[in-house]
Amino acid sequence: MKNSLFVAAIAMFSALNAATIDKVIIRQQWPWSTDVKVEYRITGVESPVDITVTAYDGDRPLDSAKLASSMKGDLFGIANDNYYSFSIDPVKAFGKSNIAVMNFNVRLSTTASAANMTDVLYKIVDLNSGAVTDVRRADFYGGKYGAFETSYSAIKEGFSTDLQDVLIWTGVTNNPIYKTDFLVLRHIPASSWGPWKMGMTEGLSNTGMYPKEHIVQLTSDYFIGVFPVTQAQYKKVMGFYGRWYSNSVDYADHLYKPASGVKWSEFRSASKRVDSKNEPPEEKSFCGLLRVKTNGKLSFDLPTEAQWEFAARGGVFNNSLYHNDASWMGATIHELAWTGENIQTAYETVQTVPVGRKYPNAFGLYDMLGNVLESCRDYTDVKACNFADGEVYIDPMGVNRDDAAVLTSNNYKCHVGKGGSIENGRTYSTCGSRFVIHENNTGHEVGARLMCTVNE
Repeated sequence: MKNSLFVAAIAMFSALNAATIDKVIIRQQWPWSTDVKVEYRITGVESPVDITVTAYDGDRPLDSAKLASSMKGDLFGIANDNYYSFSIDPVKAFGKSNIAVMNFNVRLSTTASAANMTDVLYKIVDLNSGAVTDVRRADFYGGKYGAFETSYSAIKEGFSTDLQDVLIWTGVTNNPIYKTDFLVLRHIPASSWGPWKMGMTEGLSNTGMYPKEHIVQLTSDYFIGVFPVTQAQYKKVMGFYGRWYSNSVDYADHLYKPASGVKWSEFRSASKRVDSKNEPPEEKSFCGLLRVKTNGKLSFDLPTEAQWEFAARGGVFNNSLYHNDASWMGATIHELAWTGENIQTAYETVQTVPVGRKYPNAFGLYDMLGNVLESCRDYTDVKACNFADGEVYIDPMGVNRDDAAVLTSNNYKCHVGKGGSIENGRTYSTCGSRFVIHENNTGHEVGARLMCTVNE
């Protein structure tokens, strides 16, 4: 016989300050589920509150160390008067014996939320409808989005970061829909960080691949994709496949891989008339179509090199950014990135890999240091190493398009690529290395990761 726990329900409530809970309804979802659904109304909310739940059998408290972990729904960061709900899994909370709690009831009370509980940490963009969903810290604590970690060392023993506020959505890798029909972006708190060191130290700089270390400050926060844009996501927006998988049979095998072979000009500048420093993407480009699809709520673009590098470092702003070290933050480069040195060990040929299969950084960003090179907004004069010692570069965006000193043989301008790829050894899989990619490049090792700012 199937183990189950039956309940009959009544409700009690209490309040914090002016917040009042009433209209509490408790229903067990039997026969399709043993879960208990609790609905309630809260009014008089003056500042965000969390909901504390105590369970009873009549007047007798039901002790359960697992009660908190058995609940999910609207339990944290309640900031507005409204109707809310959450569910309780009684089997998880109270055990799997065949028992009936005929006088099951709950008492709901409120406590003040942590100040950051309503922070929007992620945005989820529906690539079919253009709808944008804000994912708050409270949503994770309420169990709405699956697994997450609040310590970088919990990802792997030995991992560390200078970030004081870590929340990594690990469950985003488990649901394929976040690599196909939806685009997930992570909030990057760059404006509160202050000046930081970008590039590489002397000895590796002035080579083109490694710009000289210099001081940078970003004045605005932004959101950036947790994955590079995938083949499936690219087709959802553009209506056709990325260049390297041009038919339905190939596409079916590769839809979770990065959209490689896509020109810089197709991501943001369809006619190649857009200046990277002063103009938004053209409407028919990938970024431009996304702006239209979201009704202008999100300003999509390629990240600048500085935005990309700040996000990639994940709070590591010292020489630990050399991911080619024997050990970096407790991991080898092969645990962090797909490079030219490990791709053929896992696969018979050099090819891109489905996103999200390596460890994330402390912002919860995957595939930052390998798989595909990621195109940035900046044009470059290749080395661009003439940085003045001691000067702080505010929101740098590279050289102007018309000033770019180096052209390819076909007269295409060059822009920045970051992150290393399946064609490069681990020496170049660093946050600080820089590649030069011309705007018409269609190599299978070239892709992109989107950023956006919020207009509402």
